[in-house]
Amino acid sequence: MKTKLLIITLTTAFLIVPVNLSAREGSNNRRGQPRCTQTMRKKWNELGITEEQKDKIRELNSTKRPLRGEVMREIASIRENIKVEMLKDSPDREQLSYYSRRLGDIHKEANERRIEHLLELKSILTEEQFNHIVEGDLFNRQPRGRSENQRRPGEKK
Repeated sequence: MKTKLLIITLTTAFLIVPVNLSAREGSNNRRGQPRCTQTMRKKWNELGITEEQKDKIRELNSTKRPLRGEVMREIASIRENIKVEMLKDSPDREQLSYYSRRLGDIHKEANERRIEHLLELKSILTEEQFNHIVEGDLFNRQPRGRSENQRRPGEKK
């Protein structure tokens, strides 16, 4: 009886421990920090961001974060409305046009907020640090989809 209990206990432990470890690894690193935090700290170290600058950037980001969440929820809601309208037997083109205009307005507002955020960030960073951000990853991202040198399967140059 004791042997069966021991086998069941060990088997359960071997099944549960790997699941818990893999769940932790998926969202965080070994130090328990989100990957985005790791990336941010690496960038801060590369740029030589001071503790005072870090505090100001954290404060700036914490005030902007709720606005980003609102915008993302609104975009998701409009996209869901578009999907519902498109699945109708006879979609209302005027309603779809309204949703399209609303999405454009939201994107415009988001871009204006982004520019404002960057200008506020510029007041925190040195000229060299800010130039590195502007000339680096922030403005040189590849658009989603295929890049210029990628081809469809079977497509010739």
